Amino acid sequence: MAIVMLHKCYLANGGASGEKWSDKFVSIYWVVSVRGFLIVFLPLLILGSIAATLFGMASGLSDEGVTGLVEDFVLIEVLVFELWVWLRTAAHIRDIR
Repeated sequence: MAIVMLHKCYLANGGASGEKWSDKFVSIYWVVSVRGFLIVFLPLLILGSIAATLFGMASGLSDEGVTGLVEDFVLIEVLVFELWVWLRTAAHIRDIR
C-alpha cells in the first residue's frame, strides 16, 4: 500500500516534471499525520473499541474473544487512518502544485 500511495503522491506533484517532491511530501505528510491522529484515529479508536466491546459482550463472547474482536477493530481503524493520511497528503500536494 505504501508504494502505491507514494506513487500517487508523486503523480499528484506532476510526476517527473514536478518540483521539490520530497520537501512537499515530508512537510505535508507530517502535518496531515498529526492532524489525522487527533481528528480521525483517536475518535475511531475510542468509538470502535467501545462498539467492539459492547458487540462482543452482547454476543456472549469470552473475555479473550472480546479482546480479539477489539484488536481486529483496531487493525481496521489503523488501515482507515493510513488511507486517510495518504489520500489527504496526495490531495494537498496536488493543491499546491
